[in-house]
Amino acid sequence: MSLKDLIGEYGLVIKVDVSDLERSVKWYCEKLHFELDERFNADTWRQLTIPEVPNTAIGLHLNPDSTATGEKKATFVVNDITAARNELIKNNVEVEEIVKLGEWVQLTFFKDPDGNILGLRQNHAVLPQPGDMGKK
Repeated sequence: MSLKDLIGEYGLVIKVDVSDLERSVKWYCEKLHFELDERFNADTWRQLTIPEVPNTAIGLHLNPDSTATGEKKATFVVNDITAARNELIKNNVEVEEIVKLGEWVQLTFFKDPDGNILGLRQNHAVLPQPGDMGKK
């Protein structure tokens, strides 16, 4: 049996420490269009989903002493990084310039209200397969 055989309703929940749960829920819902899954509400936790991305969630954890450490980055893989960046800018989110990382990936980063770093990533349409790197 492998891990994938044991995964339940949410295959991945990324924890993000925040200093104010309600402010952060509002920001993630308004700016990133997440939806609150109220089944998981607790004194120090809110869980948010992207409706079109099944089995994935962000958990906002109230921990004012541990916000914005920069150690963890949730990165959203998008089909069009320019359009996604423009949508964030339209929602008054400051977003860095897009950078190309090697031949296969473009990245940009932005911050939530607590300074947690979030990213956007676009892969090229055809990524090389493992073992094909360096072959031409």
